[in-house]
This record gives sequence, C-alpha cells and structure tokens, in this order.
Amino acid sequence: MQTRLVFFPLKRPDDEPDVRDLEHMVLYGIEELLDLGERGLYFDSVLQAREVKGARCGAPQPDLGHIPFHVTGSLTLDEARSAVRIRLSVKDITGERRPQHRRVTLARNADPRCGQVAYEMAPLHEVHKRFYGWLAEIAGLPAPRPNSYHAYRLEHPITAVPEAFRELVRGLRVARDIDEKVPHYRRAVELDPCLGRAHRNLGYLFRARGDLESAVEAYEKAAATMIDEAGLGEVYFEMGLSHAGRADYRDSIRCWKRSLEFTPFRREALYNIGLAYEELNNPEMAIEFYSSARGVDGSYLSALEGLFRLHIQEGAYLRAVEVLKDWIKITPHDAGLHRIIGHCYRKEGMNDEALVHLKKAVELDPEGEIGREARRDILDL
Repeated sequence: MQTRLVFFPLKRPDDEPDVRDLEHMVLYGIEELLDLGERGLYFDSVLQAREVKGARCGAPQPDLGHIPFHVTGSLTLDEARSAVRIRLSVKDITGERRPQHRRVTLARNADPRCGQVAYEMAPLHEVHKRFYGWLAEIAGLPAPRPNSYHAYRLEHPITAVPEAFRELVRGLRVARDIDEKVPHYRRAVELDPCLGRAHRNLGYLFRARGDLESAVEAYEKAAATMIDEAGLGEVYFEMGLSHAGRADYRDSIRCWKRSLEFTPFRREALYNIGLAYEELNNPEMAIEFYSSARGVDGSYLSALEGLFRLHIQEGAYLRAVEVLKDWIKITPHDAGLHRIIGHCYRKEGMNDEALVHLKKAVELDPEGEIGREARRDILDL
C-alpha cells in the first residue's frame, strides 16, 4: 500500500485574508513537492481530506482506515501581527509513532499595501522544503531521483511570482465553480506564463463546460511548460479527449500516442486510440490497439467489448468466442454471454459446442428471458 498523508484544515485567524491565502500557499506547495503526477482538478490525492471536518465542495470522504498519517496544524499571528507562526503536527493512526510537531515563522512584508502580496516567495519556498523533508522522513517517502520533477521543485519555487502563486491556489482551493475558478487561473498564467498546472487546469475547466477549442489551446500551453512526465501524459490524454469531442480523430490519436510516451501502460489511452480508428473506418488498427489495452489489463471490459464488436463485424466468430471466454472469467454468471457464445459457434457450424453454452445459459437464467431464448435456440439446433 502506498503511504498516504492526509491534511486537515489548519486552524487560523478567520479575519485575516492574507493568512488564509498563506494556508493555501503552504499546503499547495507541499502538495506540489509530494505530487506523484496524475490528480484530478477537484480531488487531490494528498490533500483530499482537507474537507473531512465539514465537507465543502462535495469532496469525497476518504477511507481513513487506509491512510496511516494525519496532518493537522495552525497558523497564529504574533502580538505585533507582523509574522505568522506555522505549526504542523503529524499523527500516526497505527499508534507506532507519537505525534510530532514542527514550527516555523514567516514574517509579513513590511508594507503589504505597496502592491505586493503579504509574504515573499523565497522564505515561503524554504518552508515548503523544510516541511517536505520532515514529512518525507516521517512517512518514509522515497527520495526524489536526480533531475526528476520533485528534485527540480525542491530547488526551484513553483513560481517566482508571489501574485501568480496566490491566484493559482485561489483558483484551486477557494473558488467554488468553473466560472469562479477560470479568472484566477487566467490571472495566474498572465503573471507567470510558465505555470504549467494552471494551463492544465484551465484545460480541464474549458472541457468541462464544452469549450473544446479553448481547452485544446490551454493543454498545448501546459504541454509546453510542464516538466512532470506523468503530468504531461495526463495533459496529452486530456487534449486527445478534447480533439475527439470535436471529431478530430487524427489529432486525438496523435495526442494519445504522445501520452503513451510518458505513461506507456495507460489502458484508457490505448483503448481510446482503438475507438478513434474505428471512427476512421480502420478496423485493423482498432483491433491492434484494443488488443494492446487488453494486454495491459486482461479484465478491461471496454477493450474486450471493442474486440468482440469488431470480430463480429468481420465475421470472425471463433475470435469473438476467444474474447467472450475471457469476458466470462470476469463475469462467470452472465447467462447472456453464454448465449452469445452459443450463437457464434452456431455460425461456424459447431453445434455441439453451441449446445454446451446454450445449456449453461438456461442453467444460469432458468426463469428469465435469456433462459427462455436459449431454450428456443437449443430446439433450433
């Protein structure tokens, strides 16, 4: 089981908007360093339980029994209100470790009214690195490989522009719906065009509201600025979906093949390429990619269904039977599959084999419609 860290909302003074921003910036920076690649826009694998205490945004409830570490903490102002003390505490729910605490203080800018955000980027990034090292030590996370995405982020801030960072986390954490999120991400990439994740999230949002042309444009900018291989795989996968939504199947195939260069065993990409080739009336290539998806995951029903459909269209009934037999291993009590196998054998003149499966269909559904039709099929043999 992969080690999981779950962050609950930090306690903070509610009357301080810039402290609320700081909370998001701290947690997002840590999440960025811990990130393993693919995550959804509205549901984050590392920070998913931030909403557990009073669910906001409809965040799914995680299975806390399978998450060994809970992270809590607080942000408090000093007496002069010139600095924020950040405290994080990790509780190991297995009981093997006692709760541990780490504290750090971040000073506010001397005059936040001068057009800058209240906290500078360099010390904030040092906080990210310190907390990352501490959490990695406690949770036993592997050290990042040299020249990896995570190693890069440990040396370089997500953005050198504090305002862009603030807009990024506001779009991700504070805004509640698509129309509210988009302006934050637009502002973030306006301030720092190299924010690949902000471009990617804009792509998600545009595709969600059906603006596929804008989605493709945003994904292309994300692909030009991101350095995370798994993230790039996701960007090209999503870009392929956007092209497919516009019936640009050749472009969608190009994107999904590019996605496979970064995530080579993604069954959905292989399957989608097969679907696109079907739309282009190229059944041979469709079968090739459905077969590849099946090879990655033999229980992937979508790939089995695609192969079955094309084999039937080509009149290759025995090949269809091979696929259906794998299907039955996954759903062994499906009477309909046995009846279909019986039909395929009948098409090949193999009545003895057909009888075996038609009888099995009757056995599995003796009182139902499939069972009654299978009995009629047996009488017709």
